[in-house]
Amino acid sequence: MKFRHLFVVLVSLASAHVVHAQQELLRYSFNDPDLQTTTTADAGPDGHTLTMYSADGEAAALQTGSGVSGKAGDHSFNNSRATGMGRNGQGGWAEGSIRGEETIWQRGMTSFTVTGWFQPTESQPSDTARIVYIQPSLNGNAMTVWAVGGGRLELRLDKQVDGGQSDPVFGSKPGEWNFFAVTFDATKRSDNIHYYAGTDSSSVREVGVGTLAMDRWTPARDGSHTPLCIIGNGGRDVQRPFQGHIDEIRLFGAESGSGGALSQEKLEEIRCEALVP
Repeated sequence: MKFRHLFVVLVSLASAHVVHAQQELLRYSFNDPDLQTTTTADAGPDGHTLTMYSADGEAAALQTGSGVSGKAGDHSFNNSRATGMGRNGQGGWAEGSIRGEETIWQRGMTSFTVTGWFQPTESQPSDTARIVYIQPSLNGNAMTVWAVGGGRLELRLDKQVDGGQSDPVFGSKPGEWNFFAVTFDATKRSDNIHYYAGTDSSSVREVGVGTLAMDRWTPARDGSHTPLCIIGNGGRDVQRPFQGHIDEIRLFGAESGSGGALSQEKLEEIRCEALVP
């Protein structure tokens, strides 16, 4: 009988661990061998494919840049033909819908992490150039990782502006690959946003801390339950291009607990993984 009770307890603990564990929700590597394709696959669990568009809104083959590893077959999203960074430019983007109904996107997340790489073409990322944008469904929460000027990155959830910014460390050397990561942990009331940076030749380090007052990030609430994932710009309605190349965009999240906010050690593993595709 004691063994039976022990088994039940262990199963319960295992189930609780699964509920609190982080999931990799999105991963875009832009590595389709067909360089003429206008779509890019999601290596995450649900396969949310993105379509790539040029500045005029027509589907375009934009995964033609060299990837962060520099190795054959490793490609990136190529937005180097954008006419400028952020609000002063016109450029391409990648966009796809996310099925949110009865998923973590609708139930919401108490913690998450966004990671990726970018290589600015000529100037430092600035003028609200959007790197990753989750456009929510009706009444859902938006999420934006953008460059606000002087090599600083900022995370915005909806229109809250008190989340702090990173140190001015990104894109100081045009042509260099920059690794970035932003974590959010709603289980903490202060210092719940952390910014991290690295390069293809330097390890991950923390470069900023901020605070946002939000209990859950819920992109798919009401309406169609179908948010959009947009990379490299603001999409059809708002031109805020990132001028350069973007690679290995990943999103991790947890429905409860702080597990979706990855540690610096885990982020270093992710940085190194991209260098050996």
